[in-house]
Amino acid sequence: MPVSQKHPNKKSKRPLNPEHRGLRTAKPRRSKKLPPLSARAIRRWTWITALAPVLLIGLGVLAGNPDYGGAAFFLDVLVLIIALTSVLLLAQSGWLFAGAMVLGIAVLAIPLPLFKAELMSRQGVRTEVVVTAVHTSKGKHGPVYSCDLRRTDGKPLKHPNIGSEDCYGKEDLGETKEVLVDPSGWLGPMSADTDLDGTDLGVAGLVVATAGFERIVWLSGRRAQRTGR
Repeated sequence: MPVSQKHPNKKSKRPLNPEHRGLRTAKPRRSKKLPPLSARAIRRWTWITALAPVLLIGLGVLAGNPDYGGAAFFLDVLVLIIALTSVLLLAQSGWLFAGAMVLGIAVLAIPLPLFKAELMSRQGVRTEVVVTAVHTSKGKHGPVYSCDLRRTDGKPLKHPNIGSEDCYGKEDLGETKEVLVDPSGWLGPMSADTDLDGTDLGVAGLVVATAGFERIVWLSGRRAQRTGR
């Protein structure tokens, strides 16, 4: 019988790996879900988030003092961001997060003007002042002015300046204005023509916004416990 001869110089072909063919094997995807929170952690974060309105209102009152206004506003926004993040992580629900965001912004925005209006309506004193200097800065819609003030009776004035709501430019320099002054020195002067009505409506709005935010926080906590989040 004829014996088949092998060709010693001919190499046997090996099957190419998928990577050599330009193909890549699919890698297992990692789950992006966050690790579940324990029941104790859920309760802790629910209580911490529920305290957010108290901090927002307190910082809003603190922002009424020009010495602390910038820092208080920054902390106010930071507290709101942390609270909203907590609601989102607990609830894992878009509509609960949206409701918390709307109500949280209301709780942040209402206290400062409400506190200023309430305090000035109770103890604000009409006082004549003279504009001693006018400062100009660039704003989004044009120049923004602020005026330095001095009382005409020579008494010291805490926070002796007023913003663009009653300072209209260089033509105000040397003019006499009537402003409302807080005898305690906590608030800065404001225009004597400021409308201080509507505090009752502001209080009602703040109560409703706070109660709604708290309701959403507790609903988020209960949802997290049911879903094992």
